[in-house]
Amino acid sequence: MALKKRESLLFQRVRKHIKKAHFTRIESSTIQGIPDVHGCIDSKSFWIELKSTQDKFPILSKFQMAWCYEYQRHGGVVFVLHQTLSHRALKLYRVAGEMDPSSPSSFSRSLVLVYTSPDPVPVLAWQELRQQLVRNSSWQRNLVWYTWKVYKDYSRVKLWPPSMERGSVAKPRFSLFIICH
Repeated sequence: MALKKRESLLFQRVRKHIKKAHFTRIESSTIQGIPDVHGCIDSKSFWIELKSTQDKFPILSKFQMAWCYEYQRHGGVVFVLHQTLSHRALKLYRVAGEMDPSSPSSFSRSLVLVYTSPDPVPVLAWQELRQQLVRNSSWQRNLVWYTWKVYKDYSRVKLWPPSMERGSVAKPRFSLFIICH
């Protein structure tokens, strides 16, 4: 069976079994790498990349890796839902951490396994999968450390994201957590 057909069937299963959720399947040829599904459950918004393969681990294109990493880096939440046909399992990974876009193996280190279920998935396992999507999309997972730099004359204030703070020469006067939704 073709890959797109298997992913379409996987999406139908997700939509059927995960209750009280809004899912939108995205078919885009204009934006390379955008995940297959946008979801919203209990005021938590996230993206899901669907994979249905014989492989033990999901394999994403360089465009998918770059999109997922950039979205996650800016406070968004991205999951990879992988149906492993050879192992008859359904695995949910969360994109976390950093990656080197030139090295596909670095992306695999940024995927965190958050849930596994045998496939076919039991009814209660779908409820647990739903809970994992909500739990791993919560505000606590989206905390981003930002530093406010107050200039000596207090004429302006600048927000420094974590990546810029590392190379900055000026020392910030105070720091603050911002909760990203």
